[in-house]
Amino acid sequence: MRIEIVAAVNDEHILSENLASSPLIQEGRARLHVELGFPSASLAYLSGLEKCTEQIVVFAHQDVYLPAGWEKGLEQAIETLNSRGEKWGVLGVFGVDLGGECCGQVWSSGLNQELVFSVEYPHPVVSVDELLIVLNRKSGLTFDTNLPAFHLYGTDIVLSALQNDYGAFVFRGPVVHNSNPVRYLDASYQQAYQYMARKWHSQLPLQTCVLPVTKNGFPLYISRIKSLKKIIFGQKLKQQRKLNPAQISRKLQYEN
Repeated sequence: MRIEIVAAVNDEHILSENLASSPLIQEGRARLHVELGFPSASLAYLSGLEKCTEQIVVFAHQDVYLPAGWEKGLEQAIETLNSRGEKWGVLGVFGVDLGGECCGQVWSSGLNQELVFSVEYPHPVVSVDELLIVLNRKSGLTFDTNLPAFHLYGTDIVLSALQNDYGAFVFRGPVVHNSNPVRYLDASYQQAYQYMARKWHSQLPLQTCVLPVTKNGFPLYISRIKSLKKIIFGQKLKQQRKLNPAQISRKLQYEN
């Protein structure tokens, strides 16, 4: 199976220490398209997608590390879905299903913990985490260039897939998300949140990996108040991005 990888990048050092250091890319088994200077993830990813020629395209954050042999899990998932006759459009490594339950397996440096849930994979979902999205180009799906900033496009493209009778699934393909902690959801998140509420108003509330998107936006306001309290009272964030994601991957036995 041949794949291509697209990354929206604002820090080439982080890219080189993480995604670009993944064996799949280092060994030349996947071509990496680096998209710089775009005001939104959707615009960056559309630019990268237009350069791709393979059927399977992976969109990954610059601070994600793909363990050795990671693509074997992806290939197995696709084979399983094809054998079931599933018409799939989007895959992810972490997401949330219709019942609001999380699924997937990933190490988060920002949270300083492994997130792992025991379900049967591939597992159908209504949203995938933006850290990594796999797109089946045969579906004709693409990213909404009107969606602002760098948030919620994982939910948006899954909803678009489902609307067009394509499935969305999380597969077992553990990765290291070598991220910094998120202190609060900023104004750009609110812009994306409000856009999603308008676009998908007939399907509200929307399940996402962060907060439900609702008509009144109450979950977002509560989250921002909690974050403000932490800032006011001086709560420190102890977790930081790790320097060696490959070491974390080996320790967690993510290598395939």
